[in-house]
Amino acid sequence: MALDLGDLAFAYAALDGTVWLAADGRVRQVISESLLAGPDFAVPAGNVKWSPDGRRLAYREPSLPSGPPTGSELWVLDLSSGDRIRLDDAVLDFNWMKNGKRIYYQRAPSESWIADLSSGAKTKIGDNRVWWSHDETRFVFTGRIGEYDPARPWESIALFLGTAGGAPSRRLIDWAGASDWLGPWSPDDRLLAYYKEEHGGSALVGDICTWDLSTSKEICLGQFTSDEFPDWASVRGRYVFHNYEIDPAKGTVVELFPRPGALIGWSPDAAKVAYVEGSAFGQGPRSLIILDVAAGSRLTLHTSNASTSHAASPGYWARWSPDGRFLAFIGLDDEGAAALYVADSSTGDAVLVRKDFAVGELFFSYSLDSTHLLIQVGRYGSPSIWIAEGNGANPVKLADGYAIGHGPEFAPWRP
Repeated sequence: MALDLGDLAFAYAALDGTVWLAADGRVRQVISESLLAGPDFAVPAGNVKWSPDGRRLAYREPSLPSGPPTGSELWVLDLSSGDRIRLDDAVLDFNWMKNGKRIYYQRAPSESWIADLSSGAKTKIGDNRVWWSHDETRFVFTGRIGEYDPARPWESIALFLGTAGGAPSRRLIDWAGASDWLGPWSPDDRLLAYYKEEHGGSALVGDICTWDLSTSKEICLGQFTSDEFPDWASVRGRYVFHNYEIDPAKGTVVELFPRPGALIGWSPDAAKVAYVEGSAFGQGPRSLIILDVAAGSRLTLHTSNASTSHAASPGYWARWSPDGRFLAFIGLDDEGAAALYVADSSTGDAVLVRKDFAVGELFFSYSLDSTHLLIQVGRYGSPSIWIAEGNGANPVKLADGYAIGHGPEFAPWRP
């Protein structure tokens, strides 16, 4: 079924693993080979990703779903000409750089590389997973500095700083490390956030500190776990982390609101924040709250008495619309059944969009103009793709298949 979305477009993989583009009121196939690794193996997370200019798709061909990770071939497709470029093999993961001229990728077993699409050059930058600054001139990574001691594992690692220009990396902070659970860079790249003396098991546990790259001063915020989902607000000009605001010039920290059970996410302008009140996992009750920080007013969007496992922490999953008007979220009823809602962040009024699905079996993403919400229902078997209005109204099924991306990287909309 074709759906007229105006200038909006998105990509998805059909059930046979071929990739399709929905744009200009029609749907057309753009990758004819199957990206499935087997008949019952869904398109891997992050297998297909848009270039920042929306003109190309980078994708990995399938790897075997069993055995050690060996990676697969990485390709770039020009949607206008149909030309393809093979970049490398043994690729485990990848991301476009913001200028659209380079791709950062991890190559088996754990190497980090950059491919320059203009020159064709490929450069190895290290043997570790790295986290890039927003301006992509620097990166941090966790490196070994000693023998591993299971009783004191943090003593064997340190946080290192590298540069895109290839200068030798600098050892910044001992007993500290970066993690996928914590975006290290503040929006202006001045401060780094990291776990220090991390000693958790199934969840990360340790002090979270920030390092000022301008002054080499450290400010520690206390012990956190990854179940709290600590993170930066994305607004530039302020240093808002979790429920704190940091003033690096004065070396002070102000608590903006009481520590929540888990942070769901700051609105794009950092005026409002969504968080979980109550325990992030275990027995409820827990509630999803939107707080207007300046006014101090709260909206309770949903309350659940469900008992959640550690894997289902924190019991709510949400995304802000880019304009900050809506919060789309998944919540559990008292028996643990999941439902998708869209709430107006000013009134708290919520629309039920979809119910009766399992946790981890539904994904959603707002269009850049906030007018539409794309929803994938199902992960294995026979998933389907739906489009709703930005407020959650009038969902319409578009196709059977997998919208590209997965989890935090669920980004099917064309930039």
